[in-house]
Amino acid sequence: MLLARDSGALDRRGNQLIEVERLQVEPEATEFRTDLSRFPAELVQLMRSQPGKLNYATAGVGSTTHLAMEMLKAASDTYVLHIPYNGNGPAGTAVIGGQVEILVGSMPAVLPHARSGRVRPLAVGTPKRSPALPEVPTVAESGCPGFDASLWLAIMAPAGTPAAVIERLHKETIAAVGSAETKEALDTAGAEAITSSPAELAAMIRDGVAKYAKVVKAAGVKPE
Repeated sequence: MLLARDSGALDRRGNQLIEVERLQVEPEATEFRTDLSRFPAELVQLMRSQPGKLNYATAGVGSTTHLAMEMLKAASDTYVLHIPYNGNGPAGTAVIGGQVEILVGSMPAVLPHARSGRVRPLAVGTPKRSPALPEVPTVAESGCPGFDASLWLAIMAPAGTPAAVIERLHKETIAAVGSAETKEALDTAGAEAITSSPAELAAMIRDGVAKYAKVVKAAGVKPE
């Protein structure tokens, strides 16, 4: 678990961390029951025509999937009811079973459902289309310019780690992420290998904290 504050990233015990390397990015994908919609514009129109009557499933309150949908609601001026589940697995099952209409989940979690045809993928939250589902448009190109919601993973190290060790970790991680085996595994999962320098990762964390703090405040998200 990674926490953050103005002074930098923290682990779950509150210990200071320093950035090493970003590993991958996973788009947040929006999927719909197959009987309801075929295009993102139809989803927005449906949400606007039935405010509060449709619901969406996520991996839980305050999860990246929850915040991604709150961003979409704000960008499209719509309202749908949030139904939080304990993880992407139960959320996906709820959509397939018809308990909820919309699923917002990370690409590795929703990709099997999309490929099986049990749900229909409508859009991905990254600025560019996902290689895993190239036919699925982005939210940005579907009427919400500038929309960007994704889940990324990174390597961090304890504060005070020698610079030489950080540099070695950085180089070794780039080599590992760039290998054919890693690329194949990420492609299968619907994730993309994207590396960065420690400084770029630190800036990304700072920007992300500011961005999602606004989303949490505007949506009134409370920890549970």
